[in-house]
Amino acid sequence: MRHAVASFLGLAVAGLLTGCPDRSISEVNPLQGRVEAKDIPIKINRKVDILFLIDNSPSMADKQKNLADNFPKFIDVLDSIQGGRPDVHIAVVTSDMGSNGALDPMPGPAVGQLNNGRCAGFGDAGVMKMPAGVTTTPGNVFLADELDMSGNRIGPNFNGSMSDAFARMATVVSRP
Repeated sequence: MRHAVASFLGLAVAGLLTGCPDRSISEVNPLQGRVEAKDIPIKINRKVDILFLIDNSPSMADKQKNLADNFPKFIDVLDSIQGGRPDVHIAVVTSDMGSNGALDPMPGPAVGQLNNGRCAGFGDAGVMKMPAGVTTTPGNVFLADELDMSGNRIGPNFNGSMSDAFARMATVVSRP
């Protein structure tokens, strides 16, 4: 009899556990707590350095021309920033990394054919280049149109317009 009562209680408990209780979902209305506003001071940085990596393989000549032709639109965007053109430095590097290894003391052998993407020796080694025809302050390898501490334009470090100077910089040719 004890076993029968224990079995019956076990079945009753199992029945209660497997039943389908009502689990309706009710809407939750969150209570908005205290909102705290805090002012965080910021210092606006009006200095921008822009580096263009330009592929100097022969097949990219038309793309280089397109970049140079559309650069004035880029300058227009910089000029449209609140407060006007920021303090800007613009430089160009090419994709010609040469054919030697980083630890090789001597130039590597030429890869490719002359005037068809040839890459030889040390290449441009990722160094910023200022091509002939772009006159800048001695020692500079970038175009600079800077602001002084009070936000007044100091003036560029190049002759002519920034667009013309950049057009000459963006026209890079493959090494022979």
